[in-house]
Amino acid sequence: MGKFNYWKSTKKLIPQFINTFISDIFSDYTGCLNIETIGDTMIECHLRMGDIDLFPTLDILNGIIHVYNNNKYDWNINLKDVYFFPIWFSKNEIYDEYNTEFQQLAKDKLDELLINNDNIYEFNFDNPTLSGPSSEKRIMWFTCGDKQYGELFKDSICKTLFD
Repeated sequence: MGKFNYWKSTKKLIPQFINTFISDIFSDYTGCLNIETIGDTMIECHLRMGDIDLFPTLDILNGIIHVYNNNKYDWNINLKDVYFFPIWFSKNEIYDEYNTEFQQLAKDKLDELLINNDNIYEFNFDNPTLSGPSSEKRIMWFTCGDKQYGELFKDSICKTLFD
């Protein structure tokens, strides 16, 4: 169906098969490369930064600027785990299609709850034209550093919006 409950970004060594893939395919490429994996399986590869702007540090972006300026950079960055939680709804639950009226209702109910929350790193309400799985629509997302907190907060958001 193409829908997920959350994703987690963690700092770990790059598996050898990805290093081999990069050296074989991208040996002359000097831009950003976003490779997404599940376990030891590559599931996506994009010529873009990915979601690094969601991390609660500017060190990564500074590193990218250094690389693009052909400077060396110490990539030994202290990264916290980041959990990305999407808020989905069935297109038939609220409206036949996601629309700006529902988006405004969600913002009105949730903005203060999200803005004043020290546990939330980032959040955003999706553009109504964003595509998604055929029977679902993502209305918004948020990131935090604690999975259990994120799951409870996601449940709270869903109750606020859909009950």
